[in-house]
Amino acid sequence: MKNVILRVLCWPLYFGTLIALVVGALWGEGQKRWEDGALLVRLRRDSWPMVKGKKPWGGWYVGWGGTTFGFGVMLSPDANETIVEHEMVHVEQLEDATVGGWALGALVFAIVHSWLGLLAWLACWTLTPIFIYLCATLVAWLRSEPNVYRGNALEEAAYNATAARCKSAQSAP
Repeated sequence: MKNVILRVLCWPLYFGTLIALVVGALWGEGQKRWEDGALLVRLRRDSWPMVKGKKPWGGWYVGWGGTTFGFGVMLSPDANETIVEHEMVHVEQLEDATVGGWALGALVFAIVHSWLGLLAWLACWTLTPIFIYLCATLVAWLRSEPNVYRGNALEEAAYNATAARCKSAQSAP
């Protein structure tokens, strides 16, 4: 029952599933995988995001392992289980942010209690995860992190959680 409540509260993250379906249809290997409610799509090696020189902006995804869009995850052809684990940490972070956005929006609606308040609730619910990630990146830049992407607190947490999960999996009997 709790999982159903979580999925209902996190409905905006299903837009990411739609993105993953489109990415999979256009550039994916065809093999899709579901993990903890997220759709994982692996790019083909010869796809536009992976091949440098294809115009325009071909090869822009070379060097990346994976990207999370809500309940949709795009993986490079060489992405291993560590990268999958990392992206699944981001799915959990997005769930947290979405539920937080729902609660913030509910508070705004309770105060404003009008059509504008309802619109603000919907905006908070859907945009909070993006807003939090962008703000974490801005804070990394303001802290003069040597690598703004890796210095983003959400990325740091995902890398640390992935390392911890992989370490515990290796030490398990």
